[in-house]
Amino acid sequence: MTVPALVIADAIVTALNAATLTTPVTFTRVYVPKFDLADAIAVQGKVVPKSDAREMGSASADNATVAVDIGVMKRLQEAVVDEKAEFDGILDLCEEIKAVLNRERLVGAEEAVCTGTAQEMPYSVDDADDRVFLAVITATFLTTVTV
Repeated sequence: MTVPALVIADAIVTALNAATLTTPVTFTRVYVPKFDLADAIAVQGKVVPKSDAREMGSASADNATVAVDIGVMKRLQEAVVDEKAEFDGILDLCEEIKAVLNRERLVGAEEAVCTGTAQEMPYSVDDADDRVFLAVITATFLTTVTV
């Protein structure tokens, strides 16, 4: 496979699944991030290629900026007394995910380097009634693509 966004997304999945995270989660690469609310007691992780922007580099290669979204979803437990503590724990997981990726060249995508991560805070009026935590982390990688 030579599509940079897919190569990088697969490398992210491999790196996150190999990482020692405080909350157990298995990441999968998908094209459409669908989370199963029935299984939402456990944290779910989805990796989705988001964008691939190119600009002219050298005579033989273009510079590519590839963005990949990492979705983290969990339903808040009904019996939890301190829901802030549960959400805080998942935000800690998001920080761990960013630390695994930030400034790294991942195995399988060594030619790309993560130049930054961004995360929207998990707030959704639609999901509040379902007691669902959903965070999306966007990891940005720079790489070159032979032309």
